[in-house]
Amino acid sequence: MTRRKIILSTLAAAASFAIGMGANPAFAQAAWPNKPVKLVVPFPAGTSPDTTARLVGDKLSQMWGQPVLVDNRAGAAGGIGAENVKQSPADGHTVLFTVSSVITINPHVYATLRYNPLTDFTGVATVAIIPYVLIATPAAPFNNLAELAEAAKRKPGGIDYASYGVGSQTQVAVEMWSKQMGIKLNHVPYATNPSADLMGGTVSLLFDPATTAIPLIKGNKVKAIAVSSEQRLAALPNVPTASEFIPGAVSTAWHGMFVPKGTPPAVIAKVNADVLKVLAMPDVRSRITDLGLLVGSGSAEDLNTRVVAEHASWGREIRNLNIKLQ
Repeated sequence: MTRRKIILSTLAAAASFAIGMGANPAFAQAAWPNKPVKLVVPFPAGTSPDTTARLVGDKLSQMWGQPVLVDNRAGAAGGIGAENVKQSPADGHTVLFTVSSVITINPHVYATLRYNPLTDFTGVATVAIIPYVLIATPAAPFNNLAELAEAAKRKPGGIDYASYGVGSQTQVAVEMWSKQMGIKLNHVPYATNPSADLMGGTVSLLFDPATTAIPLIKGNKVKAIAVSSEQRLAALPNVPTASEFIPGAVSTAWHGMFVPKGTPPAVIAKVNADVLKVLAMPDVRSRITDLGLLVGSGSAEDLNTRVVAEHASWGREIRNLNIKLQ
């Protein structure tokens, strides 16, 4: 073979190999994930989003062949964890696993928020829907919303309700319902869990996530007044929905996964598809239901659409109710 033929043959082989690499992205770039994936939960261990993140993360780790680690970064009503993810590389290896208030409510309450949910993040997957339950101290002289309204009208501002802080969904929803019922309740914000004071009668009411409310109800430590979901909960079939007394009174939250803006669409699509596979597993669905949650669904675009709509609607409600940090 002449020198010219050898050179041409070598070039042809190189070109063929390059074409093969281009046809197979696994050769063109490292497969994702190529290192541990971190789920940043902006709340303490043992909370509802932490529990769900660990449940889903364990399954994803098995699917991906990489550790999926939960990193609890609590503080500033979820702001510390959100800011951490905002500042992380947009490669899909750092994911914000959060509740909806961090994305849709905080921006309207905190004037110095150091992240913008609409421009800093992209939604990936809705993992669970969170119904709430309005629960009361056992000795409260009311057992449903009708009786609560009557008691509050007899004593305006004389019934206390606890919340997880000014501007939290546990405050905003109660204020919305009170306005619709034409009553005035006295707000008592807590920096920690107010359940002990509710059980002891220091405060009369608390709008609590079903995850933590249901065990208290079933243990006869508090009584259920109404659930916030569209339909009654399977775990509390005898507890009416708020909308049975107040038309349209539905107030749920959700657990969602977000990545920094600029994360490759292919990575977002893969994470969404794999999360949906996890949520379809019978043991995962059963565990989520046992926690008092509803199994999530939908595409990444569905979550992004939800964020825009809820960000706007919560903003209107918070402004109308004049809720702000003092």
